[in-house]
Amino acid sequence: MKGSFVSNLGSWQKLIELASKAGGPTKLLVKTVMGGAALGATAVVGVQQINKQIVEKRSADGESPRYTILKDLVLPEGRCLKKGDAFRLLFQDGNTAIIKLPGEHKPYSINFSVLVDASDVPPLTTRRDQVKRNNPEI
Repeated sequence: MKGSFVSNLGSWQKLIELASKAGGPTKLLVKTVMGGAALGATAVVGVQQINKQIVEKRSADGESPRYTILKDLVLPEGRCLKKGDAFRLLFQDGNTAIIKLPGEHKPYSINFSVLVDASDVPPLTTRRDQVKRNNPEI
């Protein structure tokens, strides 16, 4: 019965065979780490390229319009906006607005009437205006 050796080591046996083919356990570990690093670096570059395309597409497809502060304003969170600061109106419902400042990831909530008084955001006249502002593709 040549070649029909049965082992109870299973996966451990396969690991030992891989280590001996690689030139020892240290070389196997180094090759595994190097392969993982190369795969990780490739994934990071791919994700960065995809993110860049998404940002470019979003800018080209019509991101929410940019508005300007006309007089100094303090947000409820304590953030001060000065005359001339730019912002984007992300969402507006009733008397609440969500704005985002350029270069910041955190959106801010503000009273819509206060925002209209302190910026060049036009007041809403109908519910249709509100729906259209929140869904620009309509």
